[in-house]
Amino acid sequence: MRSASLLGRGVVVALAASLALAGVPAGAAPATPAFGPLIEGLQPYQGQSACKPKAKPGVKRFAKLLEAAYGDSWFGIGRACGIGGKSEHKEGRALDWAMDATAPADRAKVDDLFAWLFAADAYGNEQAVARRIGLMYVIWDRQMWSSWTGGWEVICVQKQGRCVDPDDGHEVHPHRDHVHFTFSWQGARRRTSFFQPDRSWMAGIATSGSGYLLLGGDGSVTETSPYQQSVGPAPGREAVTGIAATPSGAGYWRVTRRGQVLTSGDAPFLGRVTRKKGKLVDVEGTASGSGYWLVGKGGRIDAFGDATNLGGGKGAKIVGMARTPSGQGYFLFSRTGSVIAFGDAVVAGDLSGTTDPVVAGAAAPGGGYWLLTEGGHVAAFGGAPALGDAPVVAPAMGIAASGNGYWVAGRSGAVQLVGAA
Repeated sequence: MRSASLLGRGVVVALAASLALAGVPAGAAPATPAFGPLIEGLQPYQGQSACKPKAKPGVKRFAKLLEAAYGDSWFGIGRACGIGGKSEHKEGRALDWAMDATAPADRAKVDDLFAWLFAADAYGNEQAVARRIGLMYVIWDRQMWSSWTGGWEVICVQKQGRCVDPDDGHEVHPHRDHVHFTFSWQGARRRTSFFQPDRSWMAGIATSGSGYLLLGGDGSVTETSPYQQSVGPAPGREAVTGIAATPSGAGYWRVTRRGQVLTSGDAPFLGRVTRKKGKLVDVEGTASGSGYWLVGKGGRIDAFGDATNLGGGKGAKIVGMARTPSGQGYFLFSRTGSVIAFGDAVVAGDLSGTTDPVVAGAAAPGGGYWLLTEGGHVAAFGGAPALGDAPVVAPAMGIAASGNGYWVAGRSGAVQLVGAA
């Protein structure tokens, strides 16, 4: 097969200018969620290995997006096991979209879709939507884009009424009457950032030793202490929402929105919860490192190991928890600005009634606590020092105590130190 660079940036831009002339409304591309900077890599080839042709949820969702953007059309997903050779249609993760390569209106729709799929995003991620949605390969009008090469190539050329492979001469379906899409298993199962946008944003920050751990919604972790290192995305069904380091700084726990607990280093696995509804928003370790709490958005607390459930915040919109320095109590922080204290934790003030939602809180080493708002405002209470705000990271998402201050992290990954490390 011969390489063909069909959708470079210049071509994508040129496509937009021609769409209106072909009857495609401006902005006709499918609806796109708001994404953060984190993104899936290009997928390796995953060929058919079984025959289970029931349409997978991500593929069905993609078909609905096409229908909403471009109107009614014929879509084919599943294929009977006894028809033809190997095909991802037989696993329900391939889609055929009926389009006529000789019809200007159909070509304009496909051009518009490809401009959407293969353009770079605001963060400079190339082929952004194709990666986020989990596409593995696309075939249209004698050419194929594949995730394992990251580009387009010619699959056949017309010779004597047939379309043949330019390298070995065998006949190939030209795909001039439909566009073929095959999805990775993660995309087919709706486990990518297109279907779960929270996977694309940063999700938490936690103190670890003399540095911090920065958590991505995809489960990735950037560690600043004791070494500058990163851990890649965690495979799984749902976004990761919280992180806590062990007292030694040699391990950490992560929790997913439905209660799976992921461990690293010397962090022990002591149990998990299952949430078919609701959302886990945080995890906090005990002072000994032999237990942890899981925190639900609705205020439910589940304790494991030597952690003690001292109470929750039923009905509150909880955004996080912070253990007191003694380990004998904890604070719960709500999005509306209220603070709930248990054990030896003491409420010293709150931001009730704020119009700038609270997104996180942290306990100060010397007592007291900080509340962080989405706009980057940091309010200090009790013995926590008032050191200032961090508006440059807005929208903010997390705060963690440093040696003589705190780090504030934004949803896009920016981290600002306020005070001293």
